[in-house]
Amino acid sequence: TAGNITFINASLANVTHLNVSLVNATFTNVTMKNYTFINGSAWNFTLNNVTMTNCSFINATLTNHTLLNTSLINATYSNVTMKNYTFINGSAWNYTLFNVTAANITFINASLANVTHLNVSLVNATFTNVTMKNYTFINGSAWNFTLNNVTMTNCSFINATLTNHTLLNT
Repeated sequence: TAGNITFINASLANVTHLNVSLVNATFTNVTMKNYTFINGSAWNFTLNNVTMTNCSFINATLTNHTLLNTSLINATYSNVTMKNYTFINGSAWNYTLFNVTAANITFINASLANVTHLNVSLVNATFTNVTMKNYTFINGSAWNFTLNNVTMTNCSFINATLTNHTLLNT
């Protein structure tokens, strides 16, 4: 159990968090490679100007998870519950959600490529000023899913239930 954790101007490789509870964790100006978070929880987990390559969240609960000016490469969320997930001014490449329940999800000024949502439930998801390429949504549901000023190329929704899906300037 770790509270009030701060990393600034750091380079981290092969980091594993197993059965860890984080409260008020902030990473600023950090490069991370091979980050694994398993069977844990994080509350108020902020990444600011972070590059993460090969990151995995497995059997995790994330509350108030904020990513600012952050780049994700090969990111996987599996069996995760998210609440209040905010992604601003960043990019993600090979971004996979599997068996995820997510509420209050916001993407602003983001570039996303190769995004897969498999068995995902979204509630109150908003994408604003986002470019998405190769987006696949399979066996999931979305309620209050809004796209505002979004460009989507090669998008597929398969076996999905969409309620209150709004596309503005898209």
